[in-house]
Amino acid sequence: MRHKPVLFFSVIGLVCMVKVMSMNVNVVKTVRLGKGRNRCMIADYCIDADPTKENDNIPPPLIIIGGTAQSIYSWESHVLALARSRRVMVYECEGQGPDKLGCKDVSLERQAAVFDEVVGLAFPNVTVVDVAGFSLGGRIGMAAAAEYPGKINKLHLTGVTAKRDAYARLILQQWLDLLGNCESTANGLEAFAWSSIMSTYSPSFLARNERRVKYWVRFVCQNNTGEGLRSIIEQTHVEDMKNLWHPIQLARRIRSRKGVNSGKIAVGGMDHLCSVNGVQELQGILGWTADVKVFNECAHAVPMENPIEWRKDLVEFLDD
Repeated sequence: MRHKPVLFFSVIGLVCMVKVMSMNVNVVKTVRLGKGRNRCMIADYCIDADPTKENDNIPPPLIIIGGTAQSIYSWESHVLALARSRRVMVYECEGQGPDKLGCKDVSLERQAAVFDEVVGLAFPNVTVVDVAGFSLGGRIGMAAAAEYPGKINKLHLTGVTAKRDAYARLILQQWLDLLGNCESTANGLEAFAWSSIMSTYSPSFLARNERRVKYWVRFVCQNNTGEGLRSIIEQTHVEDMKNLWHPIQLARRIRSRKGVNSGKIAVGGMDHLCSVNGVQELQGILGWTADVKVFNECAHAVPMENPIEWRKDLVEFLDD
């Protein structure tokens, strides 16, 4: 069956066109799983795999964990394209989505536990999975690998750094100020969406999509709460390098505990939130041998600015 081009939304509501061809997905469903009723999108059948093969020869399910202001619909076309050769799930982590959360625990420790719970419910007969984590999702993937060694086979990170520079810290502080506090965030949510768009996409990409930006802002506001986004920024961005949940400490724990079999990191060459040098430093701490993939023309949101090449990098890594 040949599908028409499919719309999908990015970390901050970006709409892109991706042509998904030769698709025959048997089951694509959206469900709520876990105690937090997290929204999930699952393509749970390997459509290009030989159905006569033993289960051991089918690749592990791929779990996609997105960025701060994303929704499961941000990744719909990626899910469809990637499901040609493997089972795929994307889910919304704690703090994401349109539901009020009451400023609850959305820390990386809690996120790792939710990852384990949701994956276990989605794929009850699977012992290991592969993970593609973008930005916040990458840090959650690292936290899960550190907390549950052996659960993740291959870990592909995009936009995750060892530590942030001053400019990146100022961006995060601006976002917190725009979102306000847990009692009054509605007015700041739209302003946050505008700011996050300008901070996470390259100028040339925004120039090509100028007329669409207002719709991306609307999407962010419809699929998130200011309360949830502020909680994520406050609780998952750790600056103390001695903290157990700082990326450097997570990397050391992953390496010492052999938390994953292999890993790779991708980054935009124009990323204001994660410098290439910071990403290379993180790779060195992790001890991963795969070269860092730099998308020179992209900013932070590499999977949305260059979706085809990002998927190519991911699939080549997973299939290697």
